[in-house]
Amino acid sequence: MLRLRRRLGQLERSGWLQDVPDHHSLMMSVALQQLSDEHLLLLRNVVIDQDRGSSAPLSPAESGAVLAYQSALGSCRPAAANRGSQKKVAPKCA
Repeated sequence: MLRLRRRLGQLERSGWLQDVPDHHSLMMSVALQQLSDEHLLLLRNVVIDQDRGSSAPLSPAESGAVLAYQSALGSCRPAAANRGSQKKVAPKCA
C-alpha cells in the first residue's frame, strides 16, 4: 500500500493527472505571444474601455491592434496529428 501511495504521489507531481488546457486557450496564448508590446498595450486599453462600458469608436491604432490579434489568432491552429489527443501540445502557427 505504501508503494502504491508513493507511485500515486509521483504521478500527481509529474503533471500527468492535471487538466489539459483546451485548444482555444492555447491558440489565444500563442497568438498573444506573436504581438508587439505596442499592440498588447492597445488591446489592453480596448478591453479596459469595453469593461467600463465605453462605446467610443476605436482609434486607427486600436483597430490595427485588433486586426493584428485576429490575424495572429487565425494563423494558429492545432496540428492535425494532435487533434483528439490528450497531450499538452502548443498549436502550430503559420
